[in-house]
Amino acid sequence: FFVRRRDEERLRQRCRYFLDRLGMDFDLNIPVRHLTDEQQQVIELIRVFAQDPAIIVLDEISSRLKPQRLKRLFAILSELKETGRGILYITADIEEIFQFADRVTVLRDGSRMGTELVKDLDRVRLVRMAYDFTSYLQEPGEHGNSVYLRRYNEHLVKNLPIGAVVLDGDQKVYTVNIAAEKILGMEHIEPGTTSVRELLDHLGVEKPG
Repeated sequence: FFVRRRDEERLRQRCRYFLDRLGMDFDLNIPVRHLTDEQQQVIELIRVFAQDPAIIVLDEISSRLKPQRLKRLFAILSELKETGRGILYITADIEEIFQFADRVTVLRDGSRMGTELVKDLDRVRLVRMAYDFTSYLQEPGEHGNSVYLRRYNEHLVKNLPIGAVVLDGDQKVYTVNIAAEKILGMEHIEPGTTSVRELLDHLGVEKPG
């Protein structure tokens, strides 16, 4: 019993350490089902870190973390890289690749399009590797491809090397990329709720007439 209590306390201390590093604080006795989606994601990350693995695989986790949390996570991963851990980070966000990765492999439709050192790449070249515009000019298949094309276009906008904001019919933000958020000086623009007027007000652009 004493050994189990000691091991449990050691595990709790390690969890608290990573919670602090990720900028979170909540009761470790709360059942996971009662936590928010982001808290559950953090618990999954801590579970991996606590095992001190030689190789860490992370698949499309940025959509489940707030920008400030993701920044803290990258700091932790960078430290783990320095200690010799291998990190496989799967993402469709080109900006994240330039923030964190040393080497990138582009996969498209199950095929490897190439592997490059990030330091030898620019965003335009990486976009060209990742997206083949002609491959999407096809007739709709059995289930139609409108939804697929929409998702493809959203990924394309998000990964453009220039700032881009797409509006819907109500003049609200439909999708926006990280480059645009940086230009506008806004950390997170919420699609579907942020209007073009709010963006202009933030830039100090007065409404005409």
